[in-house]
Amino acid sequence: GKVTTKDGRYGIHDVLVSGYLLTAEEYYNNKTISVFDFQDSNPPDESSRKTRHRRQIRFCHATPAFDGKGLPLHTTFETTQGGYKANVTCPTNGATNTPIIFRECSIAGNWLPVSSNETCENPLDLFLSPGTSYIRGHNIAEYPDTGSELCAWLCTTVHRRCASFEVIARAGRSRCYVSDVHGGTPGIEFAVPSSGTARYFERKVLEAINATNNSAVDLEDFNPYVSDHRVCNIHEIAANNSWPIHVVDGPYISELSNLKNLEGCERIVGNVIVRCEELCERKVLFAWEVLGGAPEDLATEDYEMYCGGLNRADPDRDMLIAMFATICRPELNQARCTKALNPDEEWIQAVDYRIYNLSPLRHITTVTGVIEISTCHDLERFDGGLANLRWLTGFHLYPILIENNTALTGDTSYVFPSLPPTQGQGALGLILSNPNLCVDESDDRFIFLDNKNVSACSCPENTFACDYVQCKDCFTGTIGRCFYEVNGDKICAPELPDLTCEAPLEECDLCAGVTCLQPPNCRDSPGVCNSDTGICEYNTLLAEGAVCDDKDKFTGPDTCNDSGVCIGKETCVVADIIDYKVHNEYGT
Repeated sequence: GKVTTKDGRYGIHDVLVSGYLLTAEEYYNNKTISVFDFQDSNPPDESSRKTRHRRQIRFCHATPAFDGKGLPLHTTFETTQGGYKANVTCPTNGATNTPIIFRECSIAGNWLPVSSNETCENPLDLFLSPGTSYIRGHNIAEYPDTGSELCAWLCTTVHRRCASFEVIARAGRSRCYVSDVHGGTPGIEFAVPSSGTARYFERKVLEAINATNNSAVDLEDFNPYVSDHRVCNIHEIAANNSWPIHVVDGPYISELSNLKNLEGCERIVGNVIVRCEELCERKVLFAWEVLGGAPEDLATEDYEMYCGGLNRADPDRDMLIAMFATICRPELNQARCTKALNPDEEWIQAVDYRIYNLSPLRHITTVTGVIEISTCHDLERFDGGLANLRWLTGFHLYPILIENNTALTGDTSYVFPSLPPTQGQGALGLILSNPNLCVDESDDRFIFLDNKNVSACSCPENTFACDYVQCKDCFTGTIGRCFYEVNGDKICAPELPDLTCEAPLEECDLCAGVTCLQPPNCRDSPGVCNSDTGICEYNTLLAEGAVCDDKDKFTGPDTCNDSGVCIGKETCVVADIIDYKVHNEYGT
């Protein structure tokens, strides 16, 4: 395009302008400047044409959210650019048109008042009058220093399976427990706290809940926290779900439940660190909660018994579950203890904490910090994880690190399809010591070291390289003829070496939607779709002499022979025929 004055008289042609025009000082001071109308002088002079006029884009900073009647919404109107609106969704009992509260940021960078017409229902009005006891166990989340109104808000906006909650007050401090069961759920037990007071609240419209437990041993997602917002703050999610915290790196993902917390997130505020370390204290708490125990009922002595002492062996989670289930103290759920001592396949799958793939990260496009995937020895595939990653804004020499994942397979040539090339500006990440991961060493986005030997990354050793047959509509960054679905996304994977799609993978129907009505030369339709390849095969031959086209313009006419091959007669040049007749039939 071109950059000119407003009337088009002066300017620079054939240029591309990208982003804002900033001086170095403005850039490092985080200024945001936008070009606006050029104010030319009349008559024009050199100094005016060189002047860069600009205005600063102003922002309204994050502020506590209230509706039009002043009801606190227990969240914030996020930082918003001038001229735009922030919004917060009201709590609901399942109404199809959930109210949304908007607040406008003026161009000058000041918040304007919320319209008095924009109001939310008080979240406490969505619950039945409180009781004075509480449901033992079955908590899917807990919040310290949280009163009834805020707990009601969290139940109706954050936790989509919330059926009830209780607030227990002790020594002047209250703690909120969100539950996925209610007073009518079979097998539940009510209790009175040994100290302090309890208030129990139950949803009025239980039909609005997507997944209310009807069984005391339903173990699906013990501690879910999936943000309803596409922008996810790592520190907030970690605080609500008791993630482990590194003294330098901050919160990190160590187990499957942590990873599932990021399902559906697109933009991440913070670091995405998947580091499969097993801390003894976390394993003890995990075993206790699996059996229906409330975290506050787990005594310090329990942690010391299993994790204390210099010579104490570090127990695994399965052993801890069996030990707690054998004794099955009153604080635990008897049905779950029984199930744990006689486990079936459903139980084993429900209590599995290991990270086998990164599919919950598949929708992430932006990370404001760094990404690390390390020491996850059960991790087998990316399964679309990070396949939509486009932007990294963390200040780090190498903001991506994938290191020491001994079971990780795949091929880096397709697992990061959305990450743009660096165009010679330096690598974005390090991929190190993943002995089963094939890498494309010509990819300048990464620095590779000690991954799978390049000679073993072609067929037949590399399953991914061998699997040329692909499912249709695979999620970005996944290939293969096997698949499974997560929330409507089709995650594809290659066949295993024995050419089977092991559970939970299904085999694609490669012939679904295929019609075989376009036969090649000398073949008749309809054809038959080959289920192994998804390719149409036409085995019926046209009759000998049938007209065909051999795609050679210098031959003809073209006809089929008895073997189904299209053959065209050699070219005949008219001048040669005339010359032959003149010399041989009519004389010179």
